[in-house]
Amino acid sequence: MNLRLLTRLCGLALISMTAAHGQISATLRLNKSQYVAGEAVTGVVTITNNSGQDQIFQTTSRMPWLDFVIKDG
Repeated sequence: MNLRLLTRLCGLALISMTAAHGQISATLRLNKSQYVAGEAVTGVVTITNNSGQDQIFQTTSRMPWLDFVIKDG
């Protein structure tokens, strides 16, 4: 698995969310900076609401509001 690709894809997904709301920030934290091919990758995604208003993240029956798909390169 290409860690840089994973990080970029997660970043793009999270940036697209922040562009829609403007006052929402997201970070991805990994426990290591390098991984061996085939090694499990565990990460923490933190979404912070700085807008001062409630934000509703919900799923429609057709499309989830947040989804990660990881494929071996």
